[in-house]
Amino acid sequence: MASEEQSSVKNTLKPVVRPTCVRWLYNVLLLIVSLLITMITAELVFRIVYPLPSSLASPHRPRKWQSGLGNLYLPNSSFEYWVWDEKGHQVHKSKQQVNAWGFTDQPVPKRLREAELRIVIIGDSYVEALQVSNAEKLGFLLEESLNDELGVRVEVITLAKSGTGQAAQYAYWRRYREVIDPDIVISVLVANDIRDNHPTLDATARGYNPLFPLQLSFIPSDNEIDGLIEIPVADDWLEHRAAIILAPRHRLYNRSALARFVINRLGIDRWRYGKNRLFKGIEFTSAMFTLAAEPIPTVARQITFRLLEKYRRETQSDGAQLILLGAQGQSPEDPLFQAVRTFDRWITEWAAEKEVEYVSFFREASARGRSWSEFHWAGDNHWNQDGHLFAARLLEDRILRMLRDAN
Repeated sequence: MASEEQSSVKNTLKPVVRPTCVRWLYNVLLLIVSLLITMITAELVFRIVYPLPSSLASPHRPRKWQSGLGNLYLPNSSFEYWVWDEKGHQVHKSKQQVNAWGFTDQPVPKRLREAELRIVIIGDSYVEALQVSNAEKLGFLLEESLNDELGVRVEVITLAKSGTGQAAQYAYWRRYREVIDPDIVISVLVANDIRDNHPTLDATARGYNPLFPLQLSFIPSDNEIDGLIEIPVADDWLEHRAAIILAPRHRLYNRSALARFVINRLGIDRWRYGKNRLFKGIEFTSAMFTLAAEPIPTVARQITFRLLEKYRRETQSDGAQLILLGAQGQSPEDPLFQAVRTFDRWITEWAAEKEVEYVSFFREASARGRSWSEFHWAGDNHWNQDGHLFAARLLEDRILRMLRDAN
């Protein structure tokens, strides 16, 4: 009897042995939960240390692909853009209204040809100006001031898109050149246009195949009249991307601070077409490469100035006047300051040789004792309301002087 009781006690104390498959499943689940907790913790930490960039944190911007032009905004839509400071704090909201052509500009006038003075401004993010409302932008301010000063109907149309240079902008100019029939063409220049105008540099930075570009591109050729061969916009550009590589605008990149950190640190978004060693010495997220005496930036500079010559000849053949506005300026403490000054010198020399009007924003501001920080958002580097007003006054003075000289 005693032995039976002892046997019963032993059976009770005997550890429960789970089947092998149950133990395996338990360990896997434990590992998954641990990884999830670790990743969530890391994501929260990285969101604090590396806050979401303003371009990604702003509300959705509806877009529509336009054949021959690329990915513009959805015509007649509207959206809100948020401006952030260097610490990741939201400092401003702007309401954007898109016109019938897909640009963030006032509505296209119904009787445009009836205006006595028609002006078109072509540019990139400085002219698109998501940081301010339509009524605070360069084009609107210039139109308003010239209407008051001249007492005649003046129409100013802007054709601008962020992340473009003169190459991509030429598609906009070509599409609407005859419709607008401008008297004055203003091309707004930024130092990184040289990068944006080079098909390989731009494709590497933005993640598309340079042979199937998402915006108009050119390569130099001495056998052509303009010295350029056009690479047309590819409507099927998405099908020719390197599928195994994460694009920097991928949903995971846009929504996860941890994923963004890994992609940026590993340089994944810059290895899509051409390896990093191909661009040794070139910083293609800034204008610093304009100082590099290497083949790629040399060709990029060549493309840029051949495009400017193309604009000059076409505006001249239309009986219009071309004005160049150098938009980007940096503080003397900024590492890009020397690069911007070099770019400004190149444009100054070219404009003098070709007898083209050139207005340098940062030189004009310096001559008046104005600082860079007065005209730009902290942490954004684009013009604030004062920057657009100052640029409008510079252009107004130059246009009025040109009109007086013509009479």
